[in-house]
Amino acid sequence: MAGLGGPLGTGDMRSANIVDYNISTDIMRLVKDKTPAMNYVLGKATRKESVDTPEWFWFEDDNYTWHWQLSLSTYGSADVTLTIADNTYLKVGDLLKNPSTGEVIRITAKDAGGYTITVVRAATFSATYGGSGPSSILTTDYLVMIGNVNQEGGALPSAIQTVESRKYGGVQEIRDPFKLTWVLEATKLYTGDPNKQEPIKMAIQHALKMERLALFGEYRLDLSVAGSARFPARYSHGLLANCGGTTNVAGPLTEDAWEFFLEDAFRWCANKKQKLFLCSRRIATYLNSFAREKIQVVQDKSTYGVRIQRMESAHGTVDIAVHDMLEQGYSGYGIMVDVPLCKWRPQEGNGKNLDTQLIDHGSISGESANTYEYYTVAGLEVRGGSSSYPHHYKMYGVT
Repeated sequence: MAGLGGPLGTGDMRSANIVDYNISTDIMRLVKDKTPAMNYVLGKATRKESVDTPEWFWFEDDNYTWHWQLSLSTYGSADVTLTIADNTYLKVGDLLKNPSTGEVIRITAKDAGGYTITVVRAATFSATYGGSGPSSILTTDYLVMIGNVNQEGGALPSAIQTVESRKYGGVQEIRDPFKLTWVLEATKLYTGDPNKQEPIKMAIQHALKMERLALFGEYRLDLSVAGSARFPARYSHGLLANCGGTTNVAGPLTEDAWEFFLEDAFRWCANKKQKLFLCSRRIATYLNSFAREKIQVVQDKSTYGVRIQRMESAHGTVDIAVHDMLEQGYSGYGIMVDVPLCKWRPQEGNGKNLDTQLIDHGSISGESANTYEYYTVAGLEVRGGSSSYPHHYKMYGVT
């Protein structure tokens, strides 16, 4: 009888053959290992912070760019006007070095459009001091910022500063109602007291929906439905949508591919070089096949009760948690999470707390049944989702 619409009555229980005829059954429902993302986020009190408005925002600063590639074509050794993808963070006097040839280039001008720079080639080369002479610059070469040079008594250089950008977050209403007839509430069942068992079952479903929101949610303030100007629908953030970095494996996961992934995923890290890797069972199979000696199983207060496999690498410590929600279309996915940059934010204000709660609506419209509801108004805040400095990294395409 699974999947019946509510309310539940004793007829449903008889058909399912679970009315209790003096048989005692204890049902164990374990959900902790099914919700590792939320368990890690809520593992520390500092990662749960109430908010008194349904939307909020914060500011994230951009990082200076330190290397560039040419946009159009290969340039010869005599070319002094170069086109790059973005000259915003460059100014007159900056020095760029081509690691492939050793040549140092000095910028003498840049265009206002944001793409062209005028340069002195081989700025440090001389017959007296040596250095690298002018060479061709390939589109595959990187030009690396090595500082700037200023003439004695020269004018003040241009000021180049980053501007913080606004990032948005919002709550999402998660509602799971259920009904029990009065007769059922007074009936003894194999499975135990329905007044206790049904709330437990629905609590598990509610927790799983919160976990799915944490994984797959995408932020939006929806004003498109009728009446939404007054009563908007709100969608909250999820981890996948905030992965600023991505790696498409496009095949089996090899040890080399895993190491290259770690190289990128740990480039930006807020947690002393330790991250949580939520992965499908497919990816876990590959990791166990080539990294068995590097992995130890851990389940203690440092993992918030979640059973994980901990791997030490030159790039950082990886807490690996198999996630059964990464299946079917997501069976080739893994998510590297910088956990300290995530917060669960339930709405609370004016003496009203909308964090997860079980609400007893009582009898509605004269029904001989009681209606209950698990109700949560909360959202996941995920910082560090920029593609220019990605703290969270996605792997996909593992077959």
